[in-house]
Amino acid sequence: MKPLSPVPISIFTDVSPRNFLAGHDRNLKETCKDFESIFIKQMIKGMRRTVIKSGLFEESNQKDIYQDMFDQQVAREIARGKGIGLGDKLYKSLSKKQNTGGGTTK
Repeated sequence: MKPLSPVPISIFTDVSPRNFLAGHDRNLKETCKDFESIFIKQMIKGMRRTVIKSGLFEESNQKDIYQDMFDQQVAREIARGKGIGLGDKLYKSLSKKQNTGGGTTK
């Protein structure tokens, strides 16, 4: 069994607001891209339902699972690239609320 490596003390002492906000900002951007990916996947599933079945491939559970995994990966790649703009708009909106205190107005 390998001994545990010592934890550098700097991870506990380097908690400046700038480092914290940079990490939080990165997480927020990543979360917005993930949301966009989920939205795109739902769009792809909806579009796929409108296509007439040709009968060339038989319907099976395995095909459905593969199709779902494929759609998920395509949606993820679209969102990681330029995307459709939803992730960027959501990020701008949420980061603006975060910077202004995050309160809701009535």
